[in-house]
Amino acid sequence: MSDEAGRSIALERYLGSRLLPLAILVAAALSLGAPLAFLEIRLRELAAHADTTARAVAERLRREAAEHPTLWRYDTLRLVPHLRAHEHGPDVERIEVTGRDGQPLGLGAGEDLARLRGLDLLWGSAPIVVDDEALGEVWVAVSASRARRDALLLLGPFSLLGVALGVLLYGIPLRAARRAERRIEGLVAELDRSTRALADRGEDLEREIAARSTELRAANADLQAQQARLRDLSMRSVALAEEERRAIARDLHDSAGQSLTAIRIHLQLVGERAGGVDGVMPLVEQALGMTDATLEEIRRAVRTLGPAILDEIGLGEALARYCDDFAERTRIHVEHHGCAVPRPLSAAVESACYRIAQEALTNVARHAAASHVEVRLAVEAASLSLEIVDDGRGFTPGAPRPAGAAGGHGLVGMRERAELLGGTLDVASTPGEGTRVRVEIPL
Repeated sequence: MSDEAGRSIALERYLGSRLLPLAILVAAALSLGAPLAFLEIRLRELAAHADTTARAVAERLRREAAEHPTLWRYDTLRLVPHLRAHEHGPDVERIEVTGRDGQPLGLGAGEDLARLRGLDLLWGSAPIVVDDEALGEVWVAVSASRARRDALLLLGPFSLLGVALGVLLYGIPLRAARRAERRIEGLVAELDRSTRALADRGEDLEREIAARSTELRAANADLQAQQARLRDLSMRSVALAEEERRAIARDLHDSAGQSLTAIRIHLQLVGERAGGVDGVMPLVEQALGMTDATLEEIRRAVRTLGPAILDEIGLGEALARYCDDFAERTRIHVEHHGCAVPRPLSAAVESACYRIAQEALTNVARHAAASHVEVRLAVEAASLSLEIVDDGRGFTPGAPRPAGAAGGHGLVGMRERAELLGGTLDVASTPGEGTRVRVEIPL
């Protein structure tokens, strides 16, 4: 058996089993109902006709009995044959009269009324009452054979009509059900084909998705490897840049600083030896001031290029000292929340964090007009976080700067330093409510 045949819904067989008893019942009801109803109505009409005839005969006999009370029986014997012959209708078969004792009057020899009542006759009766006294009873019989014959004649055409209606009632829905069943089976077969095609397509899609997933995983692995190499290269670049800055700082400190120190000493000696010469001391003092200023600038440049304090005392203590120096220089209260660094950090991470803190505090001093700053440093197993919060005037992040306004490069530089090490920098600020700068760098 095919799959489509196995899935047949058998609608025609199901509907046929339900319609067949109904069709038979309708055919039988129509075939027998009308003839039986006709027969019942006709028999009632005949019975009513018999009663009417009996009452009419009884009334005539009552008049005879009233006029001839002693001879009414003999008059009845003469009157009943006349009534039998002339005054009953075409359906009246017999008219009989019984006396007060119930015995029939005027019957032929050997005839019995009880036997006559057992024939195919319908009897009607009426009493003969004179002066409230029942003298006898009139019995009228009508034949039911004609009514039954007419009913049998109706049975034929109504049977044909019932059979025809039963066939229509059974055949038309069954034909419609057969068409519907074929249509449904076709739709089911089409649905099966569509389902199989969809399943095949689903399998193809699953294979394609699996292949694309494998490719994406490989591409993602390559991308992660490239990102790791880029982060490593960035860290190396930062470390090399820091080393270069520190080398430049050492060169400035060792060469230019020492040379300027020697020049200052020589100027002091020149001033001591030529102290009596007019106009020499002011020049010497001016040169000494310029030399001191130049030495201070070189020291500041050395601190900017390569904070040697990181190598000496580490990031946590270096930030604490820088916060103290910043507070002393700017008269802004700085609250530092540091932590002990649990393990050595790379020079690139320490330098980036230190310089971001320097730039953030410089922005506070230049633009925020703040009175209080909090600096928080936290080092965990997987990341380092630095947060600088001030109570200054704040600003709207991302808003265009006014034309001609200075600055704007500090945040860019801080974000670049964090991103070079795979970290993030988040700036949250509201005008009038201060600014929060948070940096996270993975370790």
